[in-house]
Amino acid sequence: MSLPAWWDELSSSTGALDSGDGDLLGIRLSRLARSFSASPAELSERQRSDMFGLLENVLAHGSEADGNAVATEFFEALLAAWDEGFDLEAVWHHVGPESRAYCRAWNEFNGVESPNWM
Repeated sequence: MSLPAWWDELSSSTGALDSGDGDLLGIRLSRLARSFSASPAELSERQRSDMFGLLENVLAHGSEADGNAVATEFFEALLAAWDEGFDLEAVWHHVGPESRAYCRAWNEFNGVESPNWM
């Protein structure tokens, strides 16, 4: 399976972070989320904005498969990192409306109360 065209743009905007190698998009997205949550300062505010903006665009307007990969591999990994202490609130202003809705729905599905800032 080849990577979607938008992956190159995402990869170039997050170049300082580890997203792994190989052709499996889900693994790359999960690694990107873990790498970002471990070292958010590696990206500038502009890079964070670009990363979350691109992910929002894929989730809202990309193919169903790509949107599902972003939701289940990137955002679920980011929420898992939040459960382990990652300060998601500090970057929440970069997260787009479709991505926010997914995160709140995932919390609800798992019985986690979303905080007011979400």
